[in-house]
This record gives sequence, structure tokens and C-alpha cells, in this order.
Amino acid sequence: MSDPSKYLNKSVHVTCVDKREIYGVLSCVSSPFSIILQHSVATNPSPIELDIEFHYNPQFPAKYFTTDESIRDAYKNYQNAPEEQKAEFQSKVDQAKSFNDEFMKNKYYIGSVVIPGEHIEKVLLIQ
Repeated sequence: MSDPSKYLNKSVHVTCVDKREIYGVLSCVSSPFSIILQHSVATNPSPIELDIEFHYNPQFPAKYFTTDESIRDAYKNYQNAPEEQKAEFQSKVDQAKSFNDEFMKNKYYIGSVVIPGEHIEKVLLIQ
């Protein structure tokens, strides 16, 4: 990750050296060697020492990790939409729920996490 600032407040996919996959929103580069992710999800338990803070909203994966902009928009705007627009958004909200169920298979919510730089193999931008 040569210039981490371009990923700040964006959803990223981190591959760790032990092949653990962590998805989250990059909120801070705390030093040249550590990053902090919010709303993080990981693929499996790992020997990596992680500073974990739990708090979970089960609907968040579509908001942060889908690449389908229409799903993200419908999901974000559904609650505040007028009744006539809610029907229009409903199919995308249903798609978001399906995405959430599929995305969370074999993954664990880990919340806010600090990942030491020596554990990071690569960081990819999701959205």
C-alpha cells in the first residue's frame, strides 16, 4: 500500500500473510506500519494478534462491501423514502439482504481492528 491516504474512508479487502482475509473501512493509518479498519469482517480465526472492539449491525455488508451502486443506494435511502418509492427500492433491498447472507458465509464480524503492518500482504480497494 504505497499511498494509504487514497484509501481512507473507503472499503478495502486486506490479505494477511497468514492468508486471512479481512474486509473493512480504512479509518486510519496509525503509523507507517499499522492500519485501523472499522466495520471489519474476517474469513477465519487467525493467530494474528488483533485489537478487537465488538459492535455489530447485521445489515452493514451491503452498505460497505458490495460493488453494486444501486444496491448500496437503495439500501441507504429505503428508510427515508416516500411510500411510493419504497416499493421501487424493495427489490434492491431484498438483493442487499441476499448479498449480506452470501457475503457473511464463513466470515466473522470483528468490528474495529488494528492490523500491524508486518501482518499485511496486500490491500485492495473495494469501493
